[in-house]
Amino acid sequence: MNDVGEGPDILETDAETYADGVLSAEAQTLTASARRAMRALVIWNGSHGKHRHSESQALCDTTHCMVFLGEAPNAHSRSGERTDPNLLRLLDALADGQTWLPFANGGDRRWIRQIAAAELEGRFAEQRIDAIRRERRKTGELLVRLYYPESEEVLACEVFRNTLKLPSCPDRIEALSGGRGWQFEGVGSGHGLGLSILRAQALAEAGYSAEQILRDAFTAAGE
Repeated sequence: MNDVGEGPDILETDAETYADGVLSAEAQTLTASARRAMRALVIWNGSHGKHRHSESQALCDTTHCMVFLGEAPNAHSRSGERTDPNLLRLLDALADGQTWLPFANGGDRRWIRQIAAAELEGRFAEQRIDAIRRERRKTGELLVRLYYPESEEVLACEVFRNTLKLPSCPDRIEALSGGRGWQFEGVGSGHGLGLSILRAQALAEAGYSAEQILRDAFTAAGE
């Protein structure tokens, strides 16, 4: 660490300690093969990720950061865990040129949110929203189309749900009676892409290996 006034503070660590720290902050409940899969993903993203949060400098994608809080002062213990290099090579292949492989809490709990018309219009800085439609492209990309009195706008579903602070991209959108607002329904939490922490643990408990969990998360449907 630099002294105050001598430049920015820099925290340096090794890959395995970094993985220990991120798992402690992000995925304390993961065990067995689910933990081994996430550990490999953390180290892979740590080596390839390019985007950093403007304030914390944590490595991020557009929706989530890998939080590393560092080690406790004078701490000498390590978890003893080591990352399987075969899993890192698998992620190289699954990434197919990407520099970040996403993960999220995921889960299968359904949620419902109602948002008043005035609040929703305020979030999008529009005087009136006549209709909202959810669309899926052939590539699998989810979009939301907003219809205004004289125009329309198409947003990535992830941008839409972040604007409204929804737990995940809604799979059902309905107008409330009398123009009072809108009801959104969905499943789980996060962007719904990549490795779901909750799904990974469920797969591990069902007997999946770390390799199978990573393939489940990052192999496109139908491959």
